[in-house]
Amino acid sequence: MKRWNLKSLLFYSHDGQRRDIDLKPESVNIITGNSHTGKSAIAEVIDYSMGSSECHIPGRVRDACSWVGMIWVKDQTQCIICRKMPPGPKAVSNDVYLDVGANIIAPKSATDLRRTMDCETALRRIEQLLGIGQVQTELFGAPSRTPVRVSLRSVIPYLLQDDQHIINKNALLRTSASDRREQYIIDTLPYVVGAIDETTVAREAELRRLKAALTSEERRQAARQSVVAEESTLTEALIQEAAQVGLLKDIPANITAQAARDILRALDADPQEESSPFATDEQLELLYADDRRLSGEGSTLRNQISAAKRAIQASESFTATGRSEERRLSVVKLIPDEATEDACPLCTQPVRDRVDSVEKVRMAVRRVQGELREVLRERPKIDATIAELENRLTDVTTKVAAVREKIKTLVGETEARRAAQTLSERRSRVLGRISMYLQAAEPTPVLEAQAQSKIPDLQSRIEELESELDPEAKLNGLDLAKARLNAMASEIGALLPLDSRYRLSPFDINLRNLSVGIVTSKRREDMRDVGSDENYLTLHVAFLLAFHRLFAERDRPVPGFILFDQLSRPYYPPDPLRPTQEEVVTSRQPEVSSLRKYFDVLFNEVGRGESLQVLVLEHAYFSDDPRFVSATRERWINGVALIPEDWPEPP
Repeated sequence: MKRWNLKSLLFYSHDGQRRDIDLKPESVNIITGNSHTGKSAIAEVIDYSMGSSECHIPGRVRDACSWVGMIWVKDQTQCIICRKMPPGPKAVSNDVYLDVGANIIAPKSATDLRRTMDCETALRRIEQLLGIGQVQTELFGAPSRTPVRVSLRSVIPYLLQDDQHIINKNALLRTSASDRREQYIIDTLPYVVGAIDETTVAREAELRRLKAALTSEERRQAARQSVVAEESTLTEALIQEAAQVGLLKDIPANITAQAARDILRALDADPQEESSPFATDEQLELLYADDRRLSGEGSTLRNQISAAKRAIQASESFTATGRSEERRLSVVKLIPDEATEDACPLCTQPVRDRVDSVEKVRMAVRRVQGELREVLRERPKIDATIAELENRLTDVTTKVAAVREKIKTLVGETEARRAAQTLSERRSRVLGRISMYLQAAEPTPVLEAQAQSKIPDLQSRIEELESELDPEAKLNGLDLAKARLNAMASEIGALLPLDSRYRLSPFDINLRNLSVGIVTSKRREDMRDVGSDENYLTLHVAFLLAFHRLFAERDRPVPGFILFDQLSRPYYPPDPLRPTQEEVVTSRQPEVSSLRKYFDVLFNEVGRGESLQVLVLEHAYFSDDPRFVSATRERWINGVALIPEDWPEPP
């Protein structure tokens, strides 16, 4: 077997079941049946399993399956690749199971599947199996754009013709035209069709590297020649700079070029860097911490003094009020001490009712006098406290002043240190320029010999590579691929149904934009202009088969597999008014002869012995065609479908 074919499609349920669709390599394989049975899901399953960044598998299949996958085969080697279905609304899963070997067995159920690698690693492994090298394509006509990497995703569009593209009048390949990946397909096409290969790409990369090295070396030698030509000016300027930064004390008068170089050489050998010890930043930080601490103490003392003074003011206010109250109550002194509660306090005559106000007044007077004495006793204590606090505040203020004076001194030293550092940096830059000048002006004999031969060696190798990588030759390679595709597509198209006005006209493909058309005696008509679903179908089938002839002819790393979804689309288009049942057709029905031609061509192409495998998903079923019946792997009718009815879906 020359090319990789698809042996089986694998579907794993959530409850331990597995559904296999077995295919026959190097043969036409047909799956036919009613609509809504899951046929169109197969293209999406293949695309998703082969590393698609999106999952477009229809809902019923997506919900009922935990994993999907396939088995590829080439001679005795098999490759099983399964990819986990994305959970919930997640776009994709990155979990991939990959196994490669001879006579390997697929896991029986989802519980036996496990992630063996991520999706990107799996793609790299399959690329190795196919023979896709580490290739960064050199873009045709767009050298300013970044080259793109050829990958497994570069070849998928040549394998799948789903029901949306098989009669698309605007796009030949799946995911081309109006798709954001169209440019990627076009950029990688020269490698896919064999216009360039790994050797060519490696030489292009070497050529880019050598051209960059040549430019760098030419600039270096030009700089050296400039140094030699302007030696006196450069040496004088460097000596002046050295004097400005203190590396030289005196500049000799009327200095010669050789003497100037000797001075520069001495400076390069012994730069005489000086160090200037100054206070460290740690010392300054400690002083700042002391300043913050003492300032805090001072603030606290000021608050305490203010509180004490407020207490004195309150006591003075109370004393004045008490004195006033005492004077107001002093009227009690006019009453004799022997006055009783049963007599008038002034005339001492007996009274009918008792009088107790005199004693109350006397008690009030005694209370006021006692409070006044208490306030007068506390005042000296408060005055002493204020005096002590003010003494402490004076001491703290003195310490703060001392600390801030130290800070001022150290800040000045720090600025001087920074100035010294700036001077040191300037000296280093001057010394660096001196060293670079001496290296350019006085290279060693070995380096001089190497420099003299480097540019000629680079130029010689660049010329050799440019002769091997002639852009015209590369374009000619693309033109040759185009010519072969046109010839083969025209040959195949002659066997397929086509409007009579195009019957003798050659087919044409533009590999720069993947547009196809038919060349008439008057003009080239693009596919969309030829009209008719039958014409679109013929162009699609003819060019897909032509591509695979070219892949086999040039041994390109593309699997020998094509999926066509519903070749009968022009003849049995979807009709909402008609039951979506399998169309059982016989040779006696109209339009069947046209549809038969497509299957005849497919059987003939597979029979060429180029390891081509074709999978057709179809509504039509030719019950009277033995080849068709024999090629039919499954018929999904009478309740049979891709996903069995008893497969559960997660809640």
